[in-house]
Amino acid sequence: MKVLYNREAEGCEQDTVSVELWQFQNGKIRMELPSGFGEMEEERKAFFFPYEKRPEMIMEDRDEDVRLTLQFLENQKGDGDVYGAAAGVSRLVKEAFPQYGQSTLHLSEEGQLSAGWFLLYMEELQAEHMKTVFLPEEGMLMLLTVTYPEEKRAKWRELCRYIRKSVRVRADGEETGGMEYREKERQV
Repeated sequence: MKVLYNREAEGCEQDTVSVELWQFQNGKIRMELPSGFGEMEEERKAFFFPYEKRPEMIMEDRDEDVRLTLQFLENQKGDGDVYGAAAGVSRLVKEAFPQYGQSTLHLSEEGQLSAGWFLLYMEELQAEHMKTVFLPEEGMLMLLTVTYPEEKRAKWRELCRYIRKSVRVRADGEETGGMEYREKERQV
């Protein structure tokens, strides 16, 4: 566990936030997530994601007000253009959810993997939703979403930036480590 923000530090107005290393796809994909996240209960999954093709990973924090999902999808283009892939996701989301305002599309090259990301403004739910697209390997698109209450926007925008920067692909021969996400019946 690593401490990002320490409430006791001089000048810190942020609550203490610790992060833990998580691994997905049999340890191939790794990222650091704030401590306190765990798999969402089945009843809550059915409520928040009432459709058959749910994301592979659905987590929430202890307070049950921040949700995080991760999906691994086929990237048919396979050209490595993360911005173009994110633009495609952005268009699909805009068509599927026209009631939500959407930010401009951003490209982040701060971590090992470049990421395309954008925000959805869900006013009637008093929430903000960040979608991030990564291309961890040829033919694969990884979609990370984080939904958080509007009043926690400043904190979670910064934490989402940290999460984006922490995502990496394990190199061949590199040791695995950290918490492994496992669904009850199958490993992601």
